[in-house]
Amino acid sequence: MVKAKVVVGKPNWDKQFGELAVLSAPEFFPALLGPKAENVLAHNYHTPDGIFQRAHSMFVQVDNKPVGLGTVYTYEQEHGTFLPMVRYFLASMGPITLAAHGPVILTADKKMAKLKPNQAYLCNYAVYREHRNKGYGSLIMDHAMTKARKNGSDAMLLDVETWNKDAQRLYKSFGFKKRERYRIRTKKKTFEFFGMVCDLNR
Repeated sequence: MVKAKVVVGKPNWDKQFGELAVLSAPEFFPALLGPKAENVLAHNYHTPDGIFQRAHSMFVQVDNKPVGLGTVYTYEQEHGTFLPMVRYFLASMGPITLAAHGPVILTADKKMAKLKPNQAYLCNYAVYREHRNKGYGSLIMDHAMTKARKNGSDAMLLDVETWNKDAQRLYKSFGFKKRERYRIRTKKKTFEFFGMVCDLNR
């Protein structure tokens, strides 16, 4: 049996970061960041002070290859990252694309990941399709919760699209509960999400 382990992302895993992040929200990320969303996210993987930086990313590694991803950061780590993130988006998207998608990015920033002190957020949670149903998603979640607790968080938040019943069942099995429902409108589609929260002290 091939042994899987969770590791911090390696510097040369930026391409896989972009692929897996988009796989976690295959319609939403392109609507949010444009048709080159994978490249934009891969660029942000190397930023030293953004929420998508490599230090916040956990990969499931099998045979020295990344097959799954989860990004976890705390309220304290998120604070002050919006302006640097916009600069990185500008560098990777260009001014025209950023201007076109800017209003949606601002809306997403206001509605998603509404953290309070001592809370953590999980995003970019995905496993390559050919590696699913092997327990890798649960492995990522276990490590995400452990990491959040070590960083002093007593709750973890995430957002999931309302149509994604399979993901919701998985999150509920880990103790997540729905806390709100909201929409983000883009030029082509309106996306609907549940915000979910898990008590890490249970």
